[in-house]
Amino acid sequence: MIKKLWKVVSVPFYVIGSLCSIASIVVLFFNDKNVAIIALGVFCLSLLFFLTGIFKVLNRFLEKENNSHKCISSFIQYSTDDNENITVETYKLIQVKCSLMQEYDAGFKWSGRDAPDISSELQDFKIVKRANNSVEYDYAVLVFRKPVLFNETTVVHFKTNSNDVNKVSLPYIEIPIRQPIEFIQICISLGYKDQNFNKTAKISKRLLTNENQIQQEHQNFDSIAFDKIHKQYIYRLINPKVGYSYKISWDR
Repeated sequence: MIKKLWKVVSVPFYVIGSLCSIASIVVLFFNDKNVAIIALGVFCLSLLFFLTGIFKVLNRFLEKENNSHKCISSFIQYSTDDNENITVETYKLIQVKCSLMQEYDAGFKWSGRDAPDISSELQDFKIVKRANNSVEYDYAVLVFRKPVLFNETTVVHFKTNSNDVNKVSLPYIEIPIRQPIEFIQICISLGYKDQNFNKTAKISKRLLTNENQIQQEHQNFDSIAFDKIHKQYIYRLINPKVGYSYKISWDR
C-alpha cells in the first residue's frame, strides 16, 4: 500500500519541490519584500495542492468495497398504543471506515398507505431516496451535525411516526443483514393488547436476492412469547448471518 501511495503522490511532490527551489532562487537574487511574499504564496498554494492529493488518495484506499462504515450493534423499537399511530425508532452504533463521513443512508420500508414522518434526535433529516421497485428499500438521508472521522464510532438515530388508521400496514419488522453486525435487539411494544392476548411472534429468515432474482420464502426457525406484563415482544440476534434477511412477525 505504501508503494501505491507514493506512486500517486510523488508527482505533485516533485512539482512542489521544483517550485519551492525556483522560489528560493528568486528570493536569493532579488532581496525584495514583495518577491518574498510572492514566493511564500507559491509555497502555500503548492502545499495545499499536495495535501489535497494525499486526502483523495487516502480516501480511495479507505473506502474498500463501498463499505463506508462498520455496523457494531443496533436497537429497534416498534411501538403503538392504539393500533393506529405507530412509531419505529432505530439506534445504531457504527464505526466509520472512510476518511470522512458527513451523511448516513438509513434504509426503511413502510407498508402503510400514507408516508411516515421522519426525524432524528442526533442527526438532521435531509431527503428520502425512493426505491425503484418493491424489492429495494427507501433510504432516508441523515446529515451528521459534526463530520465523523475514520475509525471513530458514533450513534445514528432514525425515527418514523406513521398514522395507519386504515390498518393496512403489515405487522412485522424485517432486517436485511448485508454486512457483519454483532448484536441486534428488537422490541415490539403493543400497548393496546388486552390481558387475554398470548399469541407468540414468529422469527423467520430468507436468503437475500436482488430485483432480478426470484424472491425466497421466509423460513420459520424460532418464536417468542408475548410479555403480558409489559405488553411487548423482545428478541435478540447475536452475530446474525450475512446475506440473510431476518423477520419478526406477530398477530395484529
